[in-house]
Amino acid sequence: MCVKLEIDEFWQSVYRDAKDARTFYSLGMDVEAYDSEQAIVIALNIIFQNHYKDFFSFFITLLTTYSDWKKEDLFIDDFREDLLLLGASAQVIKELEKLAYRFSQQVPKTIVPSDVWNYNKLEEVVRDMDKSITNERFNLTITYAYTCLEGIFKAYVQQHLPEHKSVDKLNSLSTLVRDHLKKRLNDENRAYPEQILNLIPTITNGVSNARNEFSESHFDNQSEKWLAEFCRDCVSSVARLILKFVD
Repeated sequence: MCVKLEIDEFWQSVYRDAKDARTFYSLGMDVEAYDSEQAIVIALNIIFQNHYKDFFSFFITLLTTYSDWKKEDLFIDDFREDLLLLGASAQVIKELEKLAYRFSQQVPKTIVPSDVWNYNKLEEVVRDMDKSITNERFNLTITYAYTCLEGIFKAYVQQHLPEHKSVDKLNSLSTLVRDHLKKRLNDENRAYPEQILNLIPTITNGVSNARNEFSESHFDNQSEKWLAEFCRDCVSSVARLILKFVD
């Protein structure tokens, strides 16, 4: 693939950098797979930062090549969420979704929308956040936190405020959800501490600002563990609260 795209020299250079950056050595240990994985991360970051317009087409080509090599469909839900987070166009997402059934078109698959949320989905994301914290990938934790809030808010809006389903700004979504929850509780004459619901946009603003400064999507600065853990805990609490009102 690299030869075909005329980036084989770039790949070899990135691979050497990854190999030189490795801090462990062991006789008889096959480290080629590790070096290759690190090189892919470096390469994708470089392309994203310096060739943004070409990043998405390259990424689809990479996944397509892998799918052809494995001769199997890809589970694309996580890829879809990540690409949307990075600003991918509708056409890019359409090309991605084709990879979900390239080898099984005779049996159409149902692609579950990324904004369908439930408690199992939340537990999965929380586990991903915990894993990223354990691996000291704190920027990735914040990316997961942002994506979780985006998904849960869109699920609520789709269920209860379909006239606003075109809203895609995270802070605007959080305000819509907060205001609708207040109205629901007031209409039902149910007493509640207003400060609790006000935490929804407050926490969302904090996570959004953290994501814009530190997330895997922006690569500007390195986050710290305390910030990753705080975002994880806050997002888990907000998501559980919203899920109680989604159904």
